Amino acid sequence: MSTTKDLVGEYIDIEIRKEYAETLEERDECDTALQTVQGQLRRKIKGIDHIVMEMDRKLALVVAEEDIISREITRLKRRKNAIKRSKGYFNEVLLPIVVKEVGVEGVFETDTAKYKLYETYGKVDVNEIECPKEYLKIKMVEDIDRKKARADAIAAHKEGKEIPGIKIARVERVRRS
Repeated sequence: MSTTKDLVGEYIDIEIRKEYAETLEERDECDTALQTVQGQLRRKIKGIDHIVMEMDRKLALVVAEEDIISREITRLKRRKNAIKRSKGYFNEVLLPIVVKEVGVEGVFETDTAKYKLYETYGKVDVNEIECPKEYLKIKMVEDIDRKKARADAIAAHKEGKEIPGIKIARVERVRRS
């Protein structure tokens, strides 16, 4: 069976042959052939439409699954953070209190672990206004604004101009209704 491209090519060939046909009989043959090709094209397009509809259905399922998975990932991240906060509370508040109150000379032992109290440095608190300049860090990120570049390229193309370094291609699309 011919492909859709083959059928379109055949249709164009028959139309050209019909245009250059010299007798009425040749034109009638071309009309018959055109109707046959049009019928084949209709069947092909129905098949393509069925495939496109099936792809849309599958895409919707994938998008829904992606949404469900992203919600589950968000839930798991929240759960992970809650566990980390609980662990931090145990390590920073409860265990030091237990070691101080129940432990012997800053040491508390259980069957599975030995807890020893010690001092170390915590988080640094920085006042941005009073902080010396040597601690300031400047970050510069250069990125292309593709949305603005596209809009400007379209506007320039409509005016018959070009923007150096930016090219936009015209493409053919089919609207399905």
